[in-house]
Amino acid sequence: MYTRLILILSLLVSAIESANITPKRFSIPARRLGNGLRQRDENEAGADATNHVVVDFTFGGQQIPVALDSGSTFTYVASTLDTNMGDTFSLPTLYNPNISSTYHDENDPSDAFDCGGQSVVCFMGVDDVAAAGLTAKGMAFGVATHLEGVFDSGQAATMGFGRQANDPSSWLPRDQTFWLRIGNSLEMPYLFTVNIYQDQNGTFDFGFIDTTKYTGEIAFVPMDTTQTNWNFKMNGFAIGNGSVQTVDEFVGVVDTGGPNMGLPSYIVKPYFDSFGGSPSPGNSHDYPCSAYPPPDLTLYLETGGKLVLNSTFLVDPPDGSQGTCNGRVDDSEQTAYNIGACVLDQKFVVYDHANARIGFADKRRDGQLEGVLPGNATASSSSSTATSVPSSTIVSPEKSTATSVAPAGTTTAHSRGNRTLDIQSEVLLRYVYYLFFSYIMCYSL
Repeated sequence: MYTRLILILSLLVSAIESANITPKRFSIPARRLGNGLRQRDENEAGADATNHVVVDFTFGGQQIPVALDSGSTFTYVASTLDTNMGDTFSLPTLYNPNISSTYHDENDPSDAFDCGGQSVVCFMGVDDVAAAGLTAKGMAFGVATHLEGVFDSGQAATMGFGRQANDPSSWLPRDQTFWLRIGNSLEMPYLFTVNIYQDQNGTFDFGFIDTTKYTGEIAFVPMDTTQTNWNFKMNGFAIGNGSVQTVDEFVGVVDTGGPNMGLPSYIVKPYFDSFGGSPSPGNSHDYPCSAYPPPDLTLYLETGGKLVLNSTFLVDPPDGSQGTCNGRVDDSEQTAYNIGACVLDQKFVVYDHANARIGFADKRRDGQLEGVLPGNATASSSSSTATSVPSSTIVSPEKSTATSVAPAGTTTAHSRGNRTLDIQSEVLLRYVYYLFFSYIMCYSL
């Protein structure tokens, strides 16, 4: 009798421990590989310098430095199957599918295809991909067999963090992006934030908004959910302290993989004209170095908010060796304009898929107040002033009034309250299961 009682109690303790399910929040350090500034040569404005930030993921248990690209939904990794040493000798590491016990081919290596858009040849493989204790089991990605100088020297993979279609039949779980696969396990489901810098390391945070990383309010703008990217609309601009110019709506895409920014020519031309700039090869613009710093540029969001861009991020600074400097704003006409590192380097950005919106706020500097919480939220702790950036204060909105759009094949969970109910239900089910199991085991002795 006593033996049975002890066994029941021990099994119940195990049941309670197993049922201790809590939503996740985690932060991944992001290392800057370069300053993102354009490098001039004798013939043209020049290609973009190293500008990626990388984070560490594991593919089949192998640590790989990955550049996260919110402008793409595809993931591909440099591998030992690329036998051309010229492709891989400068890379920090290579993924070896042959030593992973969880890897299998999705298609035959002989069916390799152009998967990266820049002379990247790969075939599809499937393996477990993980970061910060969260694993996307059986995730499909491209295993590169030919690279031809695509990756920066500190990078060995690119991971797509773009949005995906909301049609449940469009994406099998194995084909979903990593953040979509783990999104429903986050405290704030399907939300991540980007806090990167031009001259130092930063972070990618998942499942929470850290008010110590921005100041003021977050300006949210809705996304067009029919599109498969992080898009938003703008309808006006102002140069320096000049008047607001209303224009036809145009679409921007927030892209962590892009170094510069593209805008319509009816914005770019008057902006550079205002301080003596002129067009240069590659849809870019030059400007007289003596005009540095140029005026700021303000973009007006369709919601009535605005995005004030510090001019020092929109051009390359003078280096003292020449009279003409490079701009970082291009005017190639597009259906959607790339909003790249020259904006993300100066803004704290919220990617909120569950509520179909993007948010922008000014980065917090020493001595500035912490950010204002979005929606109806309370902070666990908060300070009114700061002389330096303190340890993180993490907050989660209790509810949101925004229209929610759940990703394909997922459970809708728009708020922390709903997420708590989901977790409590799962805990209860596990508790009942283990209680029943304990009963059967004891009385079968």
